Amino acid sequence: MARRPPGSVRASLPVRPRQGRPFSVFAGLPRWVLADIHRIEATHLRPGRVATAVRDLREYARVAHRTGSSLTLDCPCCEPDTRWTLEEALRALPPRSRKALRAIVESFNEEIRRKTLPDPTAPAEWPWWRRRISY
Repeated sequence: MARRPPGSVRASLPVRPRQGRPFSVFAGLPRWVLADIHRIEATHLRPGRVATAVRDLREYARVAHRTGSSLTLDCPCCEPDTRWTLEEALRALPPRSRKALRAIVESFNEEIRRKTLPDPTAPAEWPWWRRRISY
């Protein structure tokens, strides 16, 4: 008896929609970087967490200089915050993918550093993003 090719067997199976939140998608990142980000979201974080963190960082970098802005880079009552999420993702990524994501994050970091001032009253052991104030 002839055997059906595996592709035709899979093609006849019903397609089930994926449950849960979608994984992160970024414009301008190669597919292999996205695959690595999907992998760490499936194992270390929640799906979509890295994209949400990058979006929040981009929005904060846009309005960081506004004193009355209701946006903050992190909220002490909400865990994990944007920057910690990105740091965890960067630590978990392979070196090549880490470099690609870090380039995106660093561009926003530079914008935040340019638009904010160092807080002289903040403890030195805090990360740099918690030691900044708007002017």
